Amino acid sequence: MLLSAAIGASANLDDISIGCAGRNQSGWPSPSFFLCSVVCAIGTSLIGGLSATHIERTLSPLVCNVLGSGALVSIGVWSLLQAFTQRFHPCSTIEQLSFHEMMIVLLAESVANLTAGFGAGFCHLSVSTTSAAAGFFTLWFLLAPSHSVRRHSSKLGHHIGVIASMMLIFVGLFR
Repeated sequence: MLLSAAIGASANLDDISIGCAGRNQSGWPSPSFFLCSVVCAIGTSLIGGLSATHIERTLSPLVCNVLGSGALVSIGVWSLLQAFTQRFHPCSTIEQLSFHEMMIVLLAESVANLTAGFGAGFCHLSVSTTSAAAGFFTLWFLLAPSHSVRRHSSKLGHHIGVIASMMLIFVGLFR
């Protein structure tokens, strides 16, 4: 259960910086964006995990463990590269996201959660717990940013990305 929560949390840790930018014109959080994020996180993680459990019936347990670990490590490495790229090429602070940017963010989150669910399913972890953790942590990390976090979001975002990446690599290698 803790590994499922760690996968759900680490796949969505970068949502803290998105939560700082996901505000509408009045400065209030956009409820539709947050609701879509949670539904997409739960749905794609569940689809990935159920697909993996269906596929694993035809494969040997060793191949399934390698596929699951590979999926989790690949997400971790990709996130780690993304965190280091952002460190050397810092973007300007985003105050608001447009509708098109929100949809691109949702697509990227969905791919990360799909792969996390896929990895959890192949590693024989609880798919429903991983999906619930992904939805919970998506909502929590999107709603958590306060005014103090918003001022330090760019510096905090780099460290959170590295921590999340290392957690996924650790879970993928030692599961």
